[in-house]
Amino acid sequence: SKKWKQAVEIFKWLLEQAPENSEIIAGTFANEIKLINEKPLGYSEIVNSKEYLHSINTFPAEGTNLNGLSAVMKKEKFDSVYIITDGLPTLPVKSEKDSKGIAGKIKKYFNDECYNDKTVTPSCRKSLFYEFQNSIKTIDSTFNVIMLPLEGDFIAHYHFSKLAMEKKGCFITASKDW
Repeated sequence: SKKWKQAVEIFKWLLEQAPENSEIIAGTFANEIKLINEKPLGYSEIVNSKEYLHSINTFPAEGTNLNGLSAVMKKEKFDSVYIITDGLPTLPVKSEKDSKGIAGKIKKYFNDECYNDKTVTPSCRKSLFYEFQNSIKTIDSTFNVIMLPLEGDFIAHYHFSKLAMEKKGCFITASKDW
């Protein structure tokens, strides 16, 4: 996919731009987060690992789940987090049983359509985003977003840019030819 290749090139570029003494934990996410390295490493250690080569050559499947990212952010307490994405999360779709404890802003957008595992409506995606946003609210990490073009998910730019601003990060929209 053209967009996946673009994301990989941006990922490589981000790693290359890291200051020389940076300690980095890198990974990819789709239906779950897959860390390239679980302990902080330098740039050259990461890009010379077989896990790195496997990650950049493995096309993601299924949907976008940010829950694993929030768990890693809570555990590691990063200075900065950078994500490359093309829209709001699409996973995990909750069962009616699992959704009993949903309250507030999240509940407002979580409706009966959200229990359908075949499609994820815009309101459900917004609910999943708010759930992620709430989960990182108290984490003291700068949160940066590089948003790839995606037709039809026009609200993603607004929500991710607002979150990046709240978390003292930056929001970049990548051009189609980056």
